[in-house]
Amino acid sequence: MAAVLGRLSRVPPFAEVPSVIEALARNHRLSPISNTDDDFLAGTLEGLGPVFATTVTAEQARAYKSNPGLFQFALRKLGVDPADVLHVAQGTFSDLAGCSTLGLRVVWVNRKGAALQEGLEPIAVIDDLSAFPT
Repeated sequence: MAAVLGRLSRVPPFAEVPSVIEALARNHRLSPISNTDDDFLAGTLEGLGPVFATTVTAEQARAYKSNPGLFQFALRKLGVDPADVLHVAQGTFSDLAGCSTLGLRVVWVNRKGAALQEGLEPIAVIDDLSAFPT
């Protein structure tokens, strides 16, 4: 199991992600909010460079998405109000549902052309991050 997790934590990002993240980091404070533990996220972020102000994980928060506790922890750790956050997410239930209860704005990255679950309302839907304004 450890070998499988080790390989998964090193899956490369989608092609457009590094350049978009780098461009966003020039003018915005970025932080991944991950449904994993610290070690797994560290492996995932390897190679992206020092673009994140901090990281937030389920391990730190002791809560998993869609539990709003993970997002509440992120707000406290980052020292921001919900109105100051734009969460970019791929997961509908895990991210959109958890964020909506706290009033966080969400852009949904719908890479697979999935149908949006009823009651979830992102502020925008994009196919991949290349469509994200930097």
